[in-house]
Amino acid sequence: MNNAGMSGGSMRVIGEYPLSNIQGGTRQGLDETRSEIQDAKPAITQDLHWSADGSTLTSVSSDRTVRRFVLSQEDAGDAPSLSLFSQFSRNQSIVTSAVSLSDRNILLCCKNLPIQLYPLQNAGECTTPGEAGYRPTPTYSYSTANGQTEEFETPYSIRFLSPCEFITGSVRNSVSLYDVERREPLWHLRSDKLRCGRAAYKSIVSCFEEPCVPRDDTAQGSLNPAVLHFGTYKNEMYRVDLRTAASRRGKAKPLDVFRENNRRGNGIYQILRSDNGTYMYVLKRQSDVIEVHDLRRLGENVSTLQLPFKVRNQKFRASLSAYNGLSIGTTHGTVETWNRSLVESGGVSQHTQNDNPIPPTLSTAINWGNTSLPSRINIFQQNPENAYIAAVSFSPDKTAPPFSPDKTDPPLHAPAAPNSGICIVEHT
Repeated sequence: MNNAGMSGGSMRVIGEYPLSNIQGGTRQGLDETRSEIQDAKPAITQDLHWSADGSTLTSVSSDRTVRRFVLSQEDAGDAPSLSLFSQFSRNQSIVTSAVSLSDRNILLCCKNLPIQLYPLQNAGECTTPGEAGYRPTPTYSYSTANGQTEEFETPYSIRFLSPCEFITGSVRNSVSLYDVERREPLWHLRSDKLRCGRAAYKSIVSCFEEPCVPRDDTAQGSLNPAVLHFGTYKNEMYRVDLRTAASRRGKAKPLDVFRENNRRGNGIYQILRSDNGTYMYVLKRQSDVIEVHDLRRLGENVSTLQLPFKVRNQKFRASLSAYNGLSIGTTHGTVETWNRSLVESGGVSQHTQNDNPIPPTLSTAINWGNTSLPSRINIFQQNPENAYIAAVSFSPDKTAPPFSPDKTDPPLHAPAAPNSGICIVEHT
């Protein structure tokens, strides 16, 4: 692996794929309804998944489409380029997704449906690059039905733990472990209602902890932890002991509250674990900091990282790399980074708590060339094999009010949609 970390400078775009509006476009006549313009909204990338070798990128977007890209080089000395080689769409909106460790399958979760496993094409299997006619059928389905109501419980978070097992999180703080070859879950846990009617125990499991981007292929074999942490939209963190969850024997609780609710932020949406396994970096909605929790101190909040903006309802997903540290995009088109030495120490100096939020150690501008500068980078995903390469999703604010044309003088054309798409950036 190319193991040199980022040291400054800027990033340049070496490959870009724009996303079109989900609905809308040029007005063909004044008699057309204004709702066609008002309903037009850009497709926004929800998930980006690198393959273990860093050669393939899978995206899931709000236009209900799964896309596969390949990084290709014509000559050994050339910068890699981004090429679409496969895509397929669903009829339902995709809530969350996970790509298998082999990069051969993807799990898709939708409302009112079971979890479905779809095959993924590799570049050599496509007859036509970027072919839109690819229509895979799910190879397996997994039940999420509630045994009492017989209704499907929507998974809001999902993660592969090993090549043959994955875990999901749903409503009322429930988690389920599945074997890829079994329809029903191996086990299902839900937090105890310690206080009847307490809203904190009816929450949604929003995310599972994510491991540090591995430095080499050997790290991919150690993704299955003994204890797994997850967050909820009630600002709580839980831990599930995967060793005792199946048997539920002994005095140890397989599922317990790790950190109680606090009033900072409006729901945990991402948890990143440091390379040394000691610290967890917690991102929340409606917050301008990233919390740092020390696992050795029962999850005590030992420091915070200061964001140069406030995360509101649209999530900004960060990436934690074993070489480059923690990086996140911003609302003004830059990438903010806290270096590896700071991340691996939790921002704590000489084992004392840091009361002041820590600013980024590096702010990197992206050179977009002749294109207009995207104002928001909502996903930054480090390539697992090349410390100089990362995938970026840029998008407008999805929570902004829709365009409303003048009622007395409608325009002939719909307004140009804000930039939305996926690109590959290289540190220079």
